[in-house]
Amino acid sequence: MSSSNLVRLAYIAEATYGTTPASGSFQTARFTSESLSGTPQIANSEEIQASHKSAGQVQVGLDVGGDINTELSNDVAIKDFLRAGMMQGSWSSQVTFTGSLTVTAIGKTIAGVTNASSFAIGDLVILSNFADERNNGSAYITNISGTTITVAKETIASETDASATITRPERVQVGTYKASFSIEKDFQDLTDKTIAYRGMLVNSFALNFEYGSIANAVFSFMGNGYETPLVPMTDGRTVLAAGTDQPLNSSSDVGIVTGK
Repeated sequence: MSSSNLVRLAYIAEATYGTTPASGSFQTARFTSESLSGTPQIANSEEIQASHKSAGQVQVGLDVGGDINTELSNDVAIKDFLRAGMMQGSWSSQVTFTGSLTVTAIGKTIAGVTNASSFAIGDLVILSNFADERNNGSAYITNISGTTITVAKETIASETDASATITRPERVQVGTYKASFSIEKDFQDLTDKTIAYRGMLVNSFALNFEYGSIANAVFSFMGNGYETPLVPMTDGRTVLAAGTDQPLNSSSDVGIVTGK
């Protein structure tokens, strides 16, 4: 039996569903526990035999899947699984403007955003580096006109600041892209013992932000096949180390959770 701390999960995104790419690096996934497995579906034969014995059992299917439980952090594996669960091929990049901005409290407008077209109505943005603290914090963009944006924000004050910043964080939205992975479970204290799972889709996921605790997630996978190959999928391939980002504190690191 392998020790749980010596189990490594390594994965690679599939270009063709159910097929492990012939090249490319695998990424190590961080986890607190996992239950990936392949379970044969068995049916008892109902054939009548003179011996009165059962005609035996027949494998009629295979359930491949399970959960990966992890603590939330800015880790590449977590971001990959989140985008897969949202059916996206990639995250939308962060958009930032820093420069001279004029805030008008009446109307809640911010003028001077020269890249305003890079934002969109409905975007959640973070306002920072304003001299008046009332203008810092999160806000929603409700209108864009030229280089002026209008925001929905509880508190706002008129001022002009030469080096204020507006940031739309990196984000992922619901899409239609089917992102699948080949995942290898490697028992590193055993000789050449690995299990290969292919066509692994994030069937669902759940995020937990309980106050006073570390934020965590459960990613539930389903796949189309598994095997215990003589040669590991990662043999001769680069396996990138897991990230080292600190897990998120639900009490202070998670300021807002929003959907769009």
